[in-house]
Amino acid sequence: MSNKQKPSKKEDVLTEWQKKNLEFLKRKQEKEKLEAEKQERELQKKKEEIEKNKLKREQEKEQDQSQNLSDKKEEGLAEEIFTAEEKFADEELGEKQEISQEVSSEEEKSEDEVKITLPLKKDDIQVKKSKENSQTAPPRVLFVLDDKVKKALPILIIFSILLLFSIFMITPYSQKKQISITGITYTNEEVIYAASGIKDSDYILSILTNKKQFEQAVVKGDPWVKNANISYQFPNKFTITISEYRIVAYQQIEAGFQPVLETGRIMPTITKAQMPEEFLLIELLQQEDVSLLVKELMTLDREIVDNMVSIQLSNSSTTKDLLAIQMRDGNKVRVPLSQLDVKMPLYNDIANQVPGGSIIDMEVGVYATSEELEILSDQIKAENIAKKEEEKAAEKAKEKANEEAANKETNQDESVSEEPNEPTISE
Repeated sequence: MSNKQKPSKKEDVLTEWQKKNLEFLKRKQEKEKLEAEKQERELQKKKEEIEKNKLKREQEKEQDQSQNLSDKKEEGLAEEIFTAEEKFADEELGEKQEISQEVSSEEEKSEDEVKITLPLKKDDIQVKKSKENSQTAPPRVLFVLDDKVKKALPILIIFSILLLFSIFMITPYSQKKQISITGITYTNEEVIYAASGIKDSDYILSILTNKKQFEQAVVKGDPWVKNANISYQFPNKFTITISEYRIVAYQQIEAGFQPVLETGRIMPTITKAQMPEEFLLIELLQQEDVSLLVKELMTLDREIVDNMVSIQLSNSSTTKDLLAIQMRDGNKVRVPLSQLDVKMPLYNDIANQVPGGSIIDMEVGVYATSEELEILSDQIKAENIAKKEEEKAAEKAKEKANEEAANKETNQDESVSEEPNEPTISE
């Protein structure tokens, strides 16, 4: 008997592999138990969410039904309520069956394969999809540059820009330009373009770097141009904006009319058809007088200058630079050219106090007269001059008669003194 019991004791002894296997099985059971508890908790949470969604849908349906019922007519109100209740009951039964089926299927499935399918609304479906996307979306990984790359990045950017610029300068596109000219009235685009000195072979960069030189060349090359400004618009568009000198007056010659700019420069002759409706005509012979007159006019108010029709010399013997100015309001003004900027600003105040068609004389003082008074004054002056001449002639005649009488007396005295003495007889 003793010999038979010994082998049984040997059988009860476990090997190390068996022990490890038992430990592995125990851990596996514990793990399965934990997973089962975890699944139960997840199922419980899902059940609670399903109940909440169900209550929410029921409340929404009740609200919708109450709104629909309030909008309907009184005649079909009872029938619609009855059908709505039947539909609601059917939907409630269907949802309960689907929930029971889904809960049973979730209990049978394991781990991540559990899925619940319910007739959800669009809003619930969108919320569910957003939750799934948030769960399944991989975490964003921030791109962090290395310190060496950060240090080398500015150099790489500058190098790439220079490289692209060099490639652009090699291509023919670096010389293709679109130039437009704006603001011109009297001059033309061809003259402006020729005066600028811009060539088709010039690079876009050269125009940008030498912009002021091209602007100055336009001003110097065209006498009409007062100021020029070149603007650039990417990629190859340039705009030359011109501001021209103002035409102050016109000078009439046999061939036509010559515009006189505000600088005093006389421009080439134009025809009468090119003249504006209203203009100021200057009738002066000397170029120096024209330039001086224009400079004086530029100091006056624009309203006074626009009121002038013509300016000419008055042919005064006392004041050589006396001007006769015909105004558009019918008045005439006499004023010296040297005093135009001082006395002419008083014109508006004087013109408001005198009748139309008056002559405002500013030669010495400032007074107003008329053509009739001028004629009368001229007649009186002529009469006075004639009287003075007659008086002078009478005085000269008297002086001449007196001289003749004095000469006769002197001649008689001389003849008496020249007669010979008679000889005396001695006793």
